[in-house]
Amino acid sequence: MLQSFIENPNIVKSLNNKQTKELGNALFKRLHEADTKFLFNKQHIMFVLALIKVFDYQRDLILFDHDTLLYLFNELTQNTMQRQSLALAFGYSFGSQIINEHLNIISVIGDHSLNKGDTFEALTQIGTLKNKVIIIYFDEDLSHSQATFLSKNFSRIRTSKPYTHIKGDVRKVLSMNRLGKGVLKGLSGVRNVVKDVLLAPSIFEELNIEYLGPINFMDQKMIVGALRMAKNDNQALAIHLVKQKPKKQELKKQQALDERLLSELSYEQLLHESLTNYLKDNQDALIIAASTFKDAFNFLSKQGHKVWFFDASSPFMFSLADALRKSSYKIILILNSEDIEQASHAMFSQPDLHQRNITLFILNTGIIKTGEHVQFNVYDVALLSRLSHNIIAQPKDKNEALNLIASALNYEGMFALRLSNQVTQQQAHALTDIEVGTWEITYTHPQPQVLVLLYGDMVNALSKRMQANELPVMLVNARFIKPLDYKMLKKMADMHKPMIVYEEDDKIGGFYHQLLEYFAKENMTVSIQRVGINHPFVEKDSVALTKKANNIDTNALMEAIIKTIE
Repeated sequence: MLQSFIENPNIVKSLNNKQTKELGNALFKRLHEADTKFLFNKQHIMFVLALIKVFDYQRDLILFDHDTLLYLFNELTQNTMQRQSLALAFGYSFGSQIINEHLNIISVIGDHSLNKGDTFEALTQIGTLKNKVIIIYFDEDLSHSQATFLSKNFSRIRTSKPYTHIKGDVRKVLSMNRLGKGVLKGLSGVRNVVKDVLLAPSIFEELNIEYLGPINFMDQKMIVGALRMAKNDNQALAIHLVKQKPKKQELKKQQALDERLLSELSYEQLLHESLTNYLKDNQDALIIAASTFKDAFNFLSKQGHKVWFFDASSPFMFSLADALRKSSYKIILILNSEDIEQASHAMFSQPDLHQRNITLFILNTGIIKTGEHVQFNVYDVALLSRLSHNIIAQPKDKNEALNLIASALNYEGMFALRLSNQVTQQQAHALTDIEVGTWEITYTHPQPQVLVLLYGDMVNALSKRMQANELPVMLVNARFIKPLDYKMLKKMADMHKPMIVYEEDDKIGGFYHQLLEYFAKENMTVSIQRVGINHPFVEKDSVALTKKANNIDTNALMEAIIKTIE
């Protein structure tokens, strides 16, 4: 679900409330790992998802005078919008009215926006000229009892039959039934409650701007309902969101949930669990890890296991592993992808390294976001491929990762398992043995016209798109980058269909080159093309935008597939 959303945010429109929450949790985990300077929580993400769910984010103008929400909106929609005030929203609205362009203009403002003189000037102009602007005021300080009353009544209105046939303005909709009249009464009562607040409903009403609120920022259903009502209204409307302070018990419960989410959704956590289980029955294992993973894996040392951490000394790690070749230890190396480049000299200076009983876990592979920069960890496949008789694999999801981690730990020889920092969904399942060098067909049309080979996180997302569109394609999960699945390759060559290879890693010495070498060695004539990253790399503000700029996102692969079919 997460990968599908990254490639097409509009998928959230088809999700139910439970699925949207699951997506919000996964996005919270993914963005939290980006180490951004912005402080945000899941409710911020859920609010942005609500905007995408209700409005056409590619056509409608959604403007932000709120740094955190702007950052999240740009990240989730692969956008590069700048901070824009309510005054600019009024300008866009006035212009679209002149040229008779029908689109929604949404302005999200925060507390600081009220300190700007142009904000009140814009409010006056919007009310006077009756321009349709949807103003969403995110109030992180105010809290009062009326929100509870409104939440109950508004949620009930959303599910009532008249709500699904909104054609008139908000007041008409609210007055259609007894529940609506109750909300209208509640809204009117707010005026008497917030007398000491500058942003009283009377401010908006006196400016001819409809007011809806206050709405609890934690109530996702109510926010979506309010946005839909505003979208179907034909005049300016202000939605007032209140971030109410949770009770201590609720806060502790939410913090515990956040901590659980932040740990259970990463490949690194799977490695934690797998190593813990493995070491229970294998006391002769020795773990050598980069110091960057000390916080993550130091618990193994505290449990009495042999774990060593070294500062940026990956070449030393390999020489140490080689020095222990005569011992009975099972050597487990845990490195970042970029560490492999530093260790390349040490690896190639030991020609029989592949004969060592070494399991190598390579984390943070592919294109990742580190701080403010995008990092291209795309060279380790080519470097490791130069070693003879070693294994290189990468899972498509967490279930396959669990199987491959177990296979790597039990393998007698050198087994390198690449793990990205992507977030994928995991379902409970029993471990199954995956034969080394075997691939799997994840989707096939009864009469495929194109054969697609790829590995890693893109596999599941593309399989779902192939199935949904019923494209005449056979999709192969090439989870073992080395050795290749020669039986399947021969079968595919005998089909005499064009092949497309997708890889996020460097072309030189990578998966695609291995395929070319195999077909040349076997004197097989095949039509094969590559969709992958090429030099020079183009860096953008996010991983999604970087993939798009380098023509290696799902859309680029889909275009290549469709073009080949045609």
